[in-house]
Amino acid sequence: MGNRNPWLATDVLTDPRARARELREARARFFGAGTANGVRPLILASWRRSLAAGLRSGDVSPAPAPDDDASARWDAHPLRAGLPFVRDALAAIAEEAQHLTAIADADGRLVWIDGPARLRQAAAELGFVAGAVWSERAAGTNGIGTALAVDHAVQVFAGEHFIDAAQPWTAVAAPVHAPATGAILGAIGLMGRLETVHPHSLALALAAARALEDRLLAAQHERDAGLRERHLDRVVHSAAPRRALVGSDGRVLLAEPRGWLPPAVTVPAGGGDVRLPGDVHAVAESLGPDGAYLLHAGESRPPPTEPVLHLATLGQDQGAARLGREALRLRQRHTELLVLLAHRPDGIGAEELAEAIYGDEGRPSTVRTEMFRLRRLLGRWIINAPYRLTIRVDADFLEVQRRLRAGAVLEAAQAYPAPLLPDSDAPGVAALRDELDDWMRRAVLSDGGVETLWAWLQSASGRADAPAWKRFLATVDFGDPRRSLAACRVAQLRASGL
Repeated sequence: MGNRNPWLATDVLTDPRARARELREARARFFGAGTANGVRPLILASWRRSLAAGLRSGDVSPAPAPDDDASARWDAHPLRAGLPFVRDALAAIAEEAQHLTAIADADGRLVWIDGPARLRQAAAELGFVAGAVWSERAAGTNGIGTALAVDHAVQVFAGEHFIDAAQPWTAVAAPVHAPATGAILGAIGLMGRLETVHPHSLALALAAARALEDRLLAAQHERDAGLRERHLDRVVHSAAPRRALVGSDGRVLLAEPRGWLPPAVTVPAGGGDVRLPGDVHAVAESLGPDGAYLLHAGESRPPPTEPVLHLATLGQDQGAARLGREALRLRQRHTELLVLLAHRPDGIGAEELAEAIYGDEGRPSTVRTEMFRLRRLLGRWIINAPYRLTIRVDADFLEVQRRLRAGAVLEAAQAYPAPLLPDSDAPGVAALRDELDDWMRRAVLSDGGVETLWAWLQSASGRADAPAWKRFLATVDFGDPRRSLAACRVAQLRASGL
């Protein structure tokens, strides 16, 4: 196969049935002897993830999971509003193209399928029906599941599917992202018999996903404009010297005076006290069922009488902590405990904390001993039943999370030098580390801006991220001096097999 696009399975010169035979032989080698000749690296990595998830190629296809709320959840899903567009753009040509059109949510659950009746029946025998979960963890390598796993449009052909029963099919899918945060909302997929494979289908799915994202962004702008119009008088006539209109997702829609707030703030459900950067105290007042808030603040508070716990954990082996102005000497285990407590301000029970630190063999008594030692350092700022910090925490990883939630991806990438406590083997910390690293990467690739990509590529995780270097190389201006470095890095990573 002469195709050089890693996301495409075939090109127009490839005989589908001949390629399908090659893939059957490659599958036999992989599942028999573990060799991987003749398989795209993208697919090989997906097969390995599928095996790591406990799947086997002979497994049966997913069955619809019982879900009494599926209809109501789909009606409330952001992608539901884009269904007429998907029907017009893709389903209208399904009969001629002999493909099924499908929409899945972010978990890979199929929420809508349309296409020729004969194809729908054949797909139903495979388990490709509304309600079935086709994530990689549930169904192995497949168009929708792999697109969601790698956060990129992909084509999966014939024997590239992990499950044996899916080999007669070809599929493409592209993820769809929320306009404000870049989070994955779901995926749009096309599926047909293997003889219908064509590289144009990948471009078609990707174009549909991008067009749907544009529609979601336009709808968001329209909603924001409606909120501004509806609540303008409340903001203008508020007696507070500083006030703002904030959406249900925390984005600042209008501020008086302009610029006194960051792009987004965290507002407690239903409103209430809000602490802003610069130790400014504000109050969020609910404006009604549309979820908007009027945020009003007086002057900055005087310096707090209580200290702040500062945690530096990104790229740090043991982390660094400071209570007010006093540096704390912590063992790595203590830093891990503080990270988990900072991540869970509502508190964690001893059993859950033991499992998060030591895994399945963890004992609450061991955690209690460590917490006793940690309390000797922090005193009254830690309480138990459940274990909880009663002090304000300023942690670098929490700040990155806050910026990502606000959709400030460039600022988040600039504040992310390396993963959280990279040497920690505590399961809870490792899960949080992987989640933040994956969230950061996906947000950067969804943003796609030159400076955002560059900030990510300077991080420990980004330095070996070949797709991100390629995206940067394809995006940066030809006259930019960083372009030559990007070309060198792409060549180095390609030579090393990454």
